[in-house]
Amino acid sequence: MKNRIWMMTVGLVLAAPVCWAGGPDKTPPEVDIVQPVQGATVGAPLLMTTHASDDMGIDHVECHICGHFKGNCNGPLNGLYFYVFDPMTENSGPCEYRMIAFDAAGNKGSDVVDIIVKGKNPDGTTAQAKVDLSGVTGATLAQPRVEVPPPTPAPFPVNPLGTTAQAGTTVSGGNTAAIGTSSSDAASIKPRKFEAKTGQ
Repeated sequence: MKNRIWMMTVGLVLAAPVCWAGGPDKTPPEVDIVQPVQGATVGAPLLMTTHASDDMGIDHVECHICGHFKGNCNGPLNGLYFYVFDPMTENSGPCEYRMIAFDAAGNKGSDVVDIIVKGKNPDGTTAQAKVDLSGVTGATLAQPRVEVPPPTPAPFPVNPLGTTAQAGTTVSGGNTAAIGTSSSDAASIKPRKFEAKTGQ
């Protein structure tokens, strides 16, 4: 009988849920974003740094940027967790940067900062900085290059008078200038007269 009672007691102890001393762990990890700071502008790849701690130990730390889960952070190194953020993976504009730490019991703690991302435009192009030249004297803006076509050669030789003889052109005297002859040359040509000879 005593052995049966002892075995039942041992069974109840083994079946009881395992709890941490003082009760189950319900304390979330403490999270503090070190870099970037609130309101920072991120326009180049940045090593984001977060401090996370928990009395029972940190299981992992997640990185969320602009509402997108980026992955788990590297670490820890002296209590710090790291993630390299490339702003070109997000659109330009205001963005929420959130780090979430989980402990072994599943509790989670988080910290968040608001940043400004200089990444890509909604159409996928890279954001360009705007240059304000107002009030700047002596500023010269590059003009677009205009290609000028080469001149078209004259269709026929040009005579010394600057006129061009055309095929079939009638000049003074009723003569016709040939191609490549000037009107002055054509005018100097005298027509020859032929007389019919009768037989003797």
